[in-house]
Amino acid sequence: MNNDERNTHFQGFAKSVRKEMEKRAAGISLRDYTPTYMEKIRQDVIAQCAYDLACHVAGHVSERAGALMETEFMTPQEVVSNIPDLTEWPELLPQKGI
Repeated sequence: MNNDERNTHFQGFAKSVRKEMEKRAAGISLRDYTPTYMEKIRQDVIAQCAYDLACHVAGHVSERAGALMETEFMTPQEVVSNIPDLTEWPELLPQKGI
């Protein structure tokens, strides 16, 4: 995988995450604002958006995997529930043919 694809493929998603963070931050009163609370909001937004992206991807998998999901009667949410948390960035895999 090259970095160009990695950096650009989900740009719309990245913009949506940023907008959601700004929207949630705008709803916090100055009285309630603390760095700890802001960090909680950031983590919640990123986790929720990552989950939504994973469901989106699971819903757009190859025909073969999609057929398996249908025969197993699994929703994208059920597929995603079996994916472990990604706590460290994976090493980039080389592209086929390189």
